[in-house]
Amino acid sequence: MHAPGARQGGAPPGGQIDGVVRLLLALLLLSACAARRTGDAVRSVRFEGNDRPGLRGLLLPQSDRALRVAADVPASSWAAFVAPRQVEPAWLDPSSLDRAGAQVELWYANHGYFDARFLGWEVLRPRRPEGRRIRPVDLVGHVDQGEPTVVTEVAFEGLPRGPLRSRLEELVEVSVGDTFDRDAYRSTLAELEAYLHAQAYAYAKVSGEVVVDAEARTASVRIRLDPGPPCTFGEVRFAGRPGVETRILERWVNIRPGATYSTRELDRTRAALFALRVYAVVNVLPDLSDPTRRVVPVTIQLRPTETQEVTAGPGFGLEPGLQQLSGSVGYTNYNVADRLWRWENEAEAGVATLVDGPRDLVTLDPRTDISPVGGVTSTFTLPRFVGRITVATRFTFEVRPEPGYRYISPTLQPNLSWEAVPNFTPTAGYRLTYIDYFTERFETGVSDLGAAETPFGDQVIDPGLLSVLEQGATWDSRDDLIAPHRGWYWSLALAEAGLGGDFQFLRARGEVRTFRALTFLPGKASWQEDLVVAARAGGGIIVPYGSEERAKVPLPERLFLGGGTTVRGWSANTLGPRDEPVDGYRAPLGGKLSGWANLEGRARVYGQLYFVPFVDVGRVWRDPADFDLGELQVSVGSGFRYLTSIGPVRIDLAWVVNRDPEFDDIGPPVAVHFGLSEAF
Repeated sequence: MHAPGARQGGAPPGGQIDGVVRLLLALLLLSACAARRTGDAVRSVRFEGNDRPGLRGLLLPQSDRALRVAADVPASSWAAFVAPRQVEPAWLDPSSLDRAGAQVELWYANHGYFDARFLGWEVLRPRRPEGRRIRPVDLVGHVDQGEPTVVTEVAFEGLPRGPLRSRLEELVEVSVGDTFDRDAYRSTLAELEAYLHAQAYAYAKVSGEVVVDAEARTASVRIRLDPGPPCTFGEVRFAGRPGVETRILERWVNIRPGATYSTRELDRTRAALFALRVYAVVNVLPDLSDPTRRVVPVTIQLRPTETQEVTAGPGFGLEPGLQQLSGSVGYTNYNVADRLWRWENEAEAGVATLVDGPRDLVTLDPRTDISPVGGVTSTFTLPRFVGRITVATRFTFEVRPEPGYRYISPTLQPNLSWEAVPNFTPTAGYRLTYIDYFTERFETGVSDLGAAETPFGDQVIDPGLLSVLEQGATWDSRDDLIAPHRGWYWSLALAEAGLGGDFQFLRARGEVRTFRALTFLPGKASWQEDLVVAARAGGGIIVPYGSEERAKVPLPERLFLGGGTTVRGWSANTLGPRDEPVDGYRAPLGGKLSGWANLEGRARVYGQLYFVPFVDVGRVWRDPADFDLGELQVSVGSGFRYLTSIGPVRIDLAWVVNRDPEFDDIGPPVAVHFGLSEAF
């Protein structure tokens, strides 16, 4: 029997509230106690005596960082000394320092210094006023690294000489004359075995032995190869809950029964199925239970995930000449009708200002310097609809501001892409775009304007209908699309306007990018991921043709340079031809010939923070006949990147080295750029 007003199966509401209050008071008490704690906090950790050959100068801090990681002695964030109540410092724990010293000796042994000894820690207490709760200290670890152990022999066993063995020998990361490195040795064994698995040897085993002469400080490395028989793929079956017809999923399976066994095909299949965004788990498992079997069956295990998603978020862009703040919402269905068809939708709305800097905000004219920005995009995609051909249709409606003009542009764009071979994708499509300009300087809605001379100093058609055939191709071998460390990216885009519409021109654009992670230490040391050199070069050309009335190029279709993703010493789209002055301002016109190049180094400073020095060069010319190599503009600068889960947050500062006097009216030859991505 229950009393009136009581809740069955639980405490009264007042009791729940009272419990929450007690919990909050306890947390506040713990926080206050933590904030009142006093003692020594580690401000920095460094080492003396850590000067191995090849680790001097700029590379010495990297070695110290490796020792800090091995010792597992954390240092406090700078914020801990500024706001100790919010950020807990790394308190000095003397009892853990002996264990840390042993870890340092083990690290040296793994890198070929078997006689290394850790001599002890020195605790430095900088002079500070007495009475401080948190006393910063600097730890200095003293080491005697001794002499290195040198590799005197690398021998192979179990595989006769031939092309396969020669290729395996090229992959070895341990060489005669190098200081022995256990990480490089273990990496070699794993890489050799992975290579054999990719070359039809499904049951290959690679083992090794290292014989160390402690007195002579030498190491002999022996590598045993057991490739086993060459194999082929057998039956492929699906397990789990695919949720899609097997005949449809087979379009993404690169494994064919009877084909040569290779782990590369297993990895490609796994990546292709996972990229569909339909499965939370994708396992492609070869059955290697019977080492005598030359035919290897494969099981693909799938576990589905939610296939519809709704996204929302802000967007911003800060460029001299164009600043934008917007919000967007999106809806995507990755498995329409359970056939892996995709329907992607996004709506954006915001406002943009078209000023060169903060000082111009004082004289901002709402009629010319503020513009709405936004649009709607809807794309329906039939992936691998026929063989490896994907069909996509996109509709967009945009309101876009550019320095000097704005335009409204609805577009319909059907497109075909063909996954011909790995990394290579040719495309072909058609685009129908309606372009309607609007600005105080270029009135819209003047139906008889036709191709008359405009305040832009160039002939345009307003409004105009663009009908263009497009073809392209890309080669993309980058290891990461967001923050690549190695690989190549090539692209070529062709366009032919004139199949109907108001414009006739031919256009070609192309670029090439390359990324290289540099390695300064023997073997695959961590430095190879800490410095990436990135380079890019590209250009474009447009050739109008046909009658005088139609041999024209719309402003949005012309070639532009300048801004945070091209030549960074310049404001957005300003590095090229401009119109005649109107109220002291010359709007960018774009051109029909462009060329540019970029070179930058991305060096890790700490954690996910990178320092990036760069050099950019480029120019846009009104016509191909105006090309002059001496007119190329060079800008240099540097910036920082902070890697996040959605991409790098970027800030760059650049200045122009040789600015042409033609551009003296656009202000100082310096530009600052913010963005959420790499420049390229």
